[in-house]
Amino acid sequence: MLDDIITNIHGKAIAFQDCFVLDSPFIISRPEEPFPNNVSDNSLCSPAGSEPYIEWSACFPTTALLLSEFGTFHTNDGFITYKEIKAPSHILDFDLSHNVTDIVLTDDGILFLIMGTVYKRESNRFFKLGPEYNLPETGITGIQSRLWCSSEYPVQSGRKLSTVAIWTPSEQYLGYDGNVFIKITDTTKLKRVLDLPMAASLSIGTVCYDSRPSEVSLLMACVGCSSSRVFYLSAYNEDRDLWVLRDFSLNAPPQGFMLMEFVYSASPSMLMWNKEKIYYSYKNNTINGFVIVSGFNQTLLEVSRGSTIHQLESVIFSAKEAHCILSPFAIAVSLPCQDIYWNYFGNTVIKMKNNMMIFFKVEMKDAVELPEWEKKSKNIVLYLNPSGNLYMLFINGSSIHREDYPLKIEMFSYIHGFQDICPYVVFKHNMDLNVYYLDMGDEVTFWAQLIYMENLGLSTDVEIYRPELLMQTTYVDYEIARGICTKNQVVNYDWDKYGCLMDLHYAIPFNPEIALYDGSTFVKTVEANFILWEVHGRSDYSYNSSMKQVGCLREAQTWISMLEEHENSTLDKIWGPQNYKSCFESELGPLGDLNQLYQILNHSGYNSVIWPTEYSGIYVFRVKIVDPNFSFCDLNTIFAVRTYGIVESPNIGKVAGFSILILSIFGGILVISYFRYVKIYRALIYVDQLPSHDQQDQTRKTAPELKKDQ
Repeated sequence: MLDDIITNIHGKAIAFQDCFVLDSPFIISRPEEPFPNNVSDNSLCSPAGSEPYIEWSACFPTTALLLSEFGTFHTNDGFITYKEIKAPSHILDFDLSHNVTDIVLTDDGILFLIMGTVYKRESNRFFKLGPEYNLPETGITGIQSRLWCSSEYPVQSGRKLSTVAIWTPSEQYLGYDGNVFIKITDTTKLKRVLDLPMAASLSIGTVCYDSRPSEVSLLMACVGCSSSRVFYLSAYNEDRDLWVLRDFSLNAPPQGFMLMEFVYSASPSMLMWNKEKIYYSYKNNTINGFVIVSGFNQTLLEVSRGSTIHQLESVIFSAKEAHCILSPFAIAVSLPCQDIYWNYFGNTVIKMKNNMMIFFKVEMKDAVELPEWEKKSKNIVLYLNPSGNLYMLFINGSSIHREDYPLKIEMFSYIHGFQDICPYVVFKHNMDLNVYYLDMGDEVTFWAQLIYMENLGLSTDVEIYRPELLMQTTYVDYEIARGICTKNQVVNYDWDKYGCLMDLHYAIPFNPEIALYDGSTFVKTVEANFILWEVHGRSDYSYNSSMKQVGCLREAQTWISMLEEHENSTLDKIWGPQNYKSCFESELGPLGDLNQLYQILNHSGYNSVIWPTEYSGIYVFRVKIVDPNFSFCDLNTIFAVRTYGIVESPNIGKVAGFSILILSIFGGILVISYFRYVKIYRALIYVDQLPSHDQQDQTRKTAPELKKDQ
């Protein structure tokens, strides 16, 4: 199996002993190969005095080879253990076995370049690859395997991708599984196909695989194409059987070539280097130049006090790590003499022969010097570490010792005192796979979010290789909605409908943590943007951050602005994924008022809800996910909170008013009673003292009535 070798362990970001545990890459080791040796076999060594270098498999990075003047060593577990690879003495004598100039790992063995001839070691045999395998007997100048794993690339029916490139100054060969080798071109054909002068002298110097798995690139030197010797770059597409001349040229020295590797990118980007300097060509040669060391404005040779390049090493970082300079996930490979290594995101460490190390990132023009780590007398090579740092391999004869090099700590320690800051705040995307397979009519949606401070001019680019096969569409979906009205009131809480309340202290800002469930099964914590509103119309809560404080690049959406744009809508229709606009995307026109409160919440954001400080209350919120890239579903729910902690003092106005009302009612009753009493009293004083018999009878009749009235 050549796929799913490097995987990422995804999970919820948690804090463990005050440290965050994030997604991590995990490497599955390749099954061990035997490579048995006999007592009489000869060691396979580089020429005396040459620097050691390392190469590993693009798809199995724990499977690696180390070539030194003391022998060739093979590992399946990242040099936790290793064994020496030797050659039978009846095939290679001592002199030949100690002149190995290049090595390459293949799926079924190891290739050795010795004195212009290629030999192969398989698990049970060692043999020469010559004319019987359609390769030259001698004169081969280079062999190269793939830098990027191509196991997932879908080629056209009936075609296969090569695994190794072999070349002479005038011929190019590609190798396939089963020891099949094919000559694909020579310099005479190249001059004709690429429309170069036939009278010119053309030679092939360096060959490497592109980041696009179907392409192989050739660095050629032409004498007679211009007034001086010039480097040109051609590419062969194995899938389409097509040759092209790249938009690249560079004045070349009178003799020699530069080594070359391509960056993992849809648009051709590469590094070229020799012992003294590194040349970069990014985005189809629209950005180019020589790497210099930041702070010194000097070349690598000047900063290293005359030392030359030994290695350029790539680094793996966890896939969700949000660092400004260091980025995630890597596979790498080496070249002979001076090796270059980087990852899928272009993180690179330059190791000089005096063990001085320099860091830079692809598409950066400057590099930075790392603190001194080891003495220049130590024999060291760098090797990748999936935990995010590097391994240092200390070589002492046939003994290899591995130690960790804390690259991230050293890097951030060195730049801590610099005034430079990261140009972006957050960069997120949802592309978790290296390959997405689409048939005709299929579509896939990607999103990327870049948050940065204003006036920095950052942007995200989508680069498409072979755009005739893939149509790109960008759209925003809007929906017309109606308006709402708001009011303040104390809530009649429905316990049966909403369940238990969350008790929150009034002085502590509240950032809701929303969880996504599939029925009763927990799925994940929602990290997308969401909004909330109080279902009974309360608006006496607020937010603790302004648009400017959260880094908005333009005025964000608010409830007021949504009300002004739409009329006659229900509350759950006025604002949602259908019309959500991020304020972290810049656009032409005025910025708007960034001092307004930011009314959008996020699981990892600083923005929170704050409560009134004069009184406690019950709030019933409906929360809704507004991020259109989170789900196709309309995700919303209801929760309720009750604030506490406020010692409420009586309202003097209310108390005084109520007291006046009571006194007024009591006074009114007294006044009415007084006038009624006076009326009754006046009626009684006109009655005779000695009434007649008839009057007595009348008095008897009237008295009860008066008494009743009284």
